[in-house]
Amino acid sequence: MRDWAGGSARASTLAWEGFGQYLDALRSVRPSINVVHFVGHGALRLATIGPDNRAVGPEDLRAMQRLLDEAMDAGAYGYSTGLVYAPSAYAGTEELVALARGIAARDGLYFSHVRGESAMVEASISEAIRIGERAASASRSPT
Repeated sequence: MRDWAGGSARASTLAWEGFGQYLDALRSVRPSINVVHFVGHGALRLATIGPDNRAVGPEDLRAMQRLLDEAMDAGAYGYSTGLVYAPSAYAGTEELVALARGIAARDGLYFSHVRGESAMVEASISEAIRIGERAASASRSPT
């Protein structure tokens, strides 16, 4: 993680290995502001398949969902995507929908830094809306 983050992160002490431990570390410094945490899609990908530019397989997706479930259990409010940044940029829409379905079933929130702006802005916003709609409709459907 330090190598991926670069810069000053290389010198920092990452004293946690999971989202719950991260929240514990944050609580221990008693921030003076209210903080609502979202799980980064890039962190899920890095923890599961590393920085590789490839589609996730079914086992990879299950591992990502397990990590997301653990984070939600620990107190995360949902998950976020930064689709202009690696490794999230490598994800297909179906991967993002599958993870959003998991949080929708738990009343979690999804938000996105969309894939692009300028000439891509309409397609990028449409994708984010599609992810939310498909996740929400699946969570309302009987299983």
